[in-house]
Amino acid sequence: NIWRLDPISKDFKRIPWKVQEPLNSPAVGNVAFDPDGFLWRTRDGAVSKVGALTGVEEESYRTKKFASTYGSAMSDDGRYFGGGAWPRDGIVVVDRKTGEVFEPETSPDSGPARGEFDPFDNYWASGRGGQLIKFDIKEKRIHEYPLPTPYTSLYTAKADKNGEVWAGELNGGHYLRFDPKTEQFTTYTLPEPFAMDRESWIDNSTNPVSVWFVDHDGWLIHIQPLD
Repeated sequence: NIWRLDPISKDFKRIPWKVQEPLNSPAVGNVAFDPDGFLWRTRDGAVSKVGALTGVEEESYRTKKFASTYGSAMSDDGRYFGGGAWPRDGIVVVDRKTGEVFEPETSPDSGPARGEFDPFDNYWASGRGGQLIKFDIKEKRIHEYPLPTPYTSLYTAKADKNGEVWAGELNGGHYLRFDPKTEQFTTYTLPEPFAMDRESWIDNSTNPVSVWFVDHDGWLIHIQPLD
């Protein structure tokens, strides 16, 4: 089921969602919301736009390579969708302005997971196989950047207002800051030997930009760069 909580009235509303999956299994997968409040996902071989309050499919874009994605993200202008793809390594990006669907494959075992768009509409995905992955919207191609710490991985990647990308090394004890202009990583060493950031929040109101993330093992962490 899909449920909506109204934080003002504190009322829950069940959304009439027609799922194909059996009971006690994942229903709709990971979803994202566009600026107009519609829900987006990749499932059953299509990227779909669904009314968040009606459960009715409004738009659909068929995929050819990838049946579903692990992550979902929308750009600020609501034109693009991206995610780590399945059943093999890759991502899905839809340009709603042109109706084009891009399904570039990434290197074997790169494992794209969750990510989002930067201010220039490039899609960034974390790689569970030890890569930071970028889909350049102008070039329409993939770029991969190996992590500075061997044998570690990422779960999610977030871009700040300057276009720099932030992500935690899951088992490396570091939080990473990537500058696409120089293609260099800045590594922040954490007091604990891991960085299981299931979800991060970029605070663009500070100068310089700062980052919060919730660690899977019970930490709330705030990173304040000194530059």
